[in-house]
Amino acid sequence: MSEKTLAMATETIQDRTSPAAAPDTFLGPGQEFPRDVAELDTVALQVLHSRICRQLDREHLDPAGPHPETLDRYQELIAELDVRDENRQ
Repeated sequence: MSEKTLAMATETIQDRTSPAAAPDTFLGPGQEFPRDVAELDTVALQVLHSRICRQLDREHLDPAGPHPETLDRYQELIAELDVRDENRQ
């Protein structure tokens, strides 16, 4: 394998494995959040809930604890999921 081919292959592998290559599995306080979670379909709501839970997992490791914005987002998502559960019954 030539050096050029090896360099291209290495670059491609790094592109696929870099954090920027895949969407985050968490959603930080500074990242965009929907204005009205009630407008999301259920799958999008569940994915957003998962990302916020992952963010809470990260923030619980911080001695300062979870960020207030993350906690607010979590509560908003839980409230919407509860409404949807109640409406299904």
